[in-house]
Amino acid sequence: MINMNWSQQAITLFFSHLVTALPWLLFGVVVSSGLLVFLPPQKLANLLPRHRLVGSVLGSCLGLILPVCQYGNIPVARRLILQGVPLSIVFSFLIAAPTINPVTIWLTHKALPNYSNLLFYRILATWLMAIAIGIIFSYYRDKAIVFDETESLTYTRSTLLKTGTFFINNPENHHKSPLILFINNLIRESIELGTWLILGSAIAAIIQTFLPQLQMMQWGQNAITQILIMLGLGFLLSLGSPYNSFFLSPILTNFLPGSWLSFLLFSSVIDLRGLQLLGSVFTAKVIFYLSLLLFLFTIFFSLVFSFYFA
Repeated sequence: MINMNWSQQAITLFFSHLVTALPWLLFGVVVSSGLLVFLPPQKLANLLPRHRLVGSVLGSCLGLILPVCQYGNIPVARRLILQGVPLSIVFSFLIAAPTINPVTIWLTHKALPNYSNLLFYRILATWLMAIAIGIIFSYYRDKAIVFDETESLTYTRSTLLKTGTFFINNPENHHKSPLILFINNLIRESIELGTWLILGSAIAAIIQTFLPQLQMMQWGQNAITQILIMLGLGFLLSLGSPYNSFFLSPILTNFLPGSWLSFLLFSSVIDLRGLQLLGSVFTAKVIFYLSLLLFLFTIFFSLVFSFYFA
């Protein structure tokens, strides 16, 4: 009976993870397909600033007009790189889009109506992290390599990216109807990334089923340990940036303010579901440095919030 209860709980959690994440991923794929069809190669890149700081600030604000939230930001970021957009813009967008968008801001306010300071510092810390990480990645010397797809389409691809089933905007595709190209890319990216999302949702559901959440919460005895525990808990629970504040709402009084922020910051960009998607798009080196920078910045901003602003 216990095993049956565990399996039922895991299945329920799996579908919950899938239902909350899949719409955002599909929305991101739609945006990615639209960028492929309606913007010729390099046109978008030529319209955007090359200055590192200006580009990072711009990228950190793109989520306000492209509210793809978490998971949807990944296919859009890949498409931006394929379109030649500066890395400062791409990575600041990747970090900021899950949080700095109308949906997440509104849902956070609904979940935490009496904690407007937490909402403000969540946005501020995310914005500063996005700008800083965007500037750091802008110094990466991206050497495009030649890649030959199974259809024998030769094109250049960023060394930051893995191969995938996406279409690229090159002369080989110009003879195709824009609608057909849009639909084909939509299907291919949805299947590719959707498969990884399903895998990530299954892993997250299994871990969440056996995760001793209450015991983990009791381990935190001071500000630093509480920050680390809540950071890890946010990563493992994989609730998604629009919804993680609802989990936080009933337990706020049990933790110090810095741990609230750590729970929201890191997992809004990287969690078990998102890690599978990132691993299917970016190289391991990129994911390692991105995770390390996010971890360090999360610890820093959480401690600052805990001791100075809460």
